[in-house]
Amino acid sequence: MVENAWRMENCPEEYPMANCPNPFEPCVCEGHWTCDDIFYITEELISYYDTNDDEGVNSSDNIDEDHLAIL
Repeated sequence: MVENAWRMENCPEEYPMANCPNPFEPCVCEGHWTCDDIFYITEELISYYDTNDDEGVNSSDNIDEDHLAIL
């Protein structure tokens, strides 16, 4: 979803989307993650490590020992 959102904003209209519907039946068991769960966890981690607020994690971010503690 993140990749598709980026493509919609930055690529020509005819550029294809990266994600497609999951052809497999989801496994529902204790502790399972949905696609939405993964999206929000990823969004939270990127936000946490994006110390310079440029909407991405890169070498310009100040990732120190305190930020690595989340791992």
